[in-house]
Amino acid sequence: MQVPRGPGIAVAADHRLAGHDVVDVAELAGETRVVGTGPAGEPQFGPWPGLERPRTGPEVRHWATRFGLVAAGLGITLVPGLAADSVPHDVRWLPVHDPAGVPDRSLRVVTAPSPSGAAAALVRTVHAEAARLLPR
Repeated sequence: MQVPRGPGIAVAADHRLAGHDVVDVAELAGETRVVGTGPAGEPQFGPWPGLERPRTGPEVRHWATRFGLVAAGLGITLVPGLAADSVPHDVRWLPVHDPAGVPDRSLRVVTAPSPSGAAAALVRTVHAEAARLLPR
């Protein structure tokens, strides 16, 4: 298993940034962001943290829709590094260099109040793998 990458952005294959190997956070200023929506309390990925006055574009629930809007050139979207390999062929994932750093990465696993044995085992495995890959 590869070590996870930090957060990045997804851009259309013909976007002005698509040819970059790494994008500086300052280059994101003025870009329209396709952001996620969901039920109250559900974590979503919005604009890059710390950018002033981000331009928010379409707000959609599903990743396939986000990637479709990105591929159509209607904006960019924040994508966790762990999901970088899942972007469609007409979308490019790019790491973002942010001298101010990005917020601490966190991992949340939601289970029922009394999870099943299988769910509890999965949570233990995810925590163990995260601890192995992301030592503090």
